[in-house]
Amino acid sequence: MISAEGKRLAGTFGLTVNAQNGVFFGTVGGYSVAVAENTSQQKYYITFPARPSQGAPDQAPGDFLHSFAAGRKDLAGVAAQEYSLHIAVQMRGYKKVAETFHAVFQAVTGYLTENRFVSCCSHCGETQETGLYVYGNTCRTLCPDCAVKAEAAYQEAEARQAQEKSSLPLGLLGAFLGSLIGAAVWVAVYQLGYIAGAIGLLLVFCAMTGYRKLGGCLDKKGVLATVILSVVMVFVSLYLCYGVALYRGMDKAYNIFECLLAVPAFLSSSGLTGSFAAELFTGYGFMAVASVGMIVQAFRAAGPGPAFTRIG
Repeated sequence: MISAEGKRLAGTFGLTVNAQNGVFFGTVGGYSVAVAENTSQQKYYITFPARPSQGAPDQAPGDFLHSFAAGRKDLAGVAAQEYSLHIAVQMRGYKKVAETFHAVFQAVTGYLTENRFVSCCSHCGETQETGLYVYGNTCRTLCPDCAVKAEAAYQEAEARQAQEKSSLPLGLLGAFLGSLIGAAVWVAVYQLGYIAGAIGLLLVFCAMTGYRKLGGCLDKKGVLATVILSVVMVFVSLYLCYGVALYRGMDKAYNIFECLLAVPAFLSSSGLTGSFAAELFTGYGFMAVASVGMIVQAFRAAGPGPAFTRIG
């Protein structure tokens, strides 16, 4: 799917929207361009498939892009490959992004025109009968021969992924070890008086990374297991925060383990059970808002990818 902002941007620059694949594409300044929207990463990925029509350009594409991007906080990165130029744009609201797109399109098409570039296949540089294809998380301009090869490679990769199964016990161990990093950061930040959604995101990310490392891969059951574990670890993190606070409040008269064991009695006797519950649900809310995009993306990545399709 594509966001309302993405559709508005496409309309502003006269590009065609392929909502199902989160892509808009067309021609800008006489050159083919494709834009892939990634809402979980909050970025637009712009690609110009092009090569010089004769001789080497006066300025290499990579040098041009890095010179253009220098000091620009609205760009997340640039790269030049043999037959394509890539620019990543930060999502910052329609007005600001539209200004960035205008600047990018003007600068890049000006460079391409000045250096006599032509639109081409992003794999081999062929200029005839190219089309825009989407497969997996990829959007590429390909000639017929490269399209056949890319489709075969994609189907082979999909078949391998379908056969991959994770080891749940080892994956859970890895997820638990990874989540301990997030829990430690949560406790440390809490001591400063904050509950941050970014920490919840870090906790989920570390859990998923740990599961993938020891479990072999992050399949759908792995994603579900890490989400459940992350929910449990938010409770554990907050419980540890209260244990540390009690330890400090007792002026270290008791050791940390005794204070951790005393947390339930302390909450009950001090009437802080409601406060604990409120902070817990606040933590869950922050974590959900911050990590939902990554979780959805992980579920999609764990399932079969979309069919190899020509969209333009």
